[in-house]
Amino acid sequence: MNGDKIILPCEWNDFNYLDNGMYSYLSSTDKKYIIGEKDDKSYLINLRNKKIVQEFLTDDINKKEGSSFLYFYNKNTKKLTVYNMISNKLIELDSNKPDSIYAKFNYIMIRENKKNTYYNIKLDAIYSN
Repeated sequence: MNGDKIILPCEWNDFNYLDNGMYSYLSSTDKKYIIGEKDDKSYLINLRNKKIVQEFLTDDINKKEGSSFLYFYNKNTKKLTVYNMISNKLIELDSNKPDSIYAKFNYIMIRENKKNTYYNIKLDAIYSN
């Protein structure tokens, strides 16, 4: 820290920021998160202590405004990886690319083969139809 500025090492290729609402909410829970990229991987970094919270084997993370979920499709493992920033839980779903993903603040819905499955922030499947 240098005054009101946070200084990170020059090892990072790029940074992606969370939307203001999600950043503010997580900051109130001592999670001041940013997504850093290097070496074809993404990392969730807590700026409070400059520590890596989670490593993701991709440089293409999807995030939706107002959602606490991050997700990506891993081409190597053929799995969908979903991470929740509130619970710090991660799951890999044996899945081809899903038809659609609907991510909100406290749940995520994944549609595949005309079946919707809802997961809560702990990434427990809570409903399917």
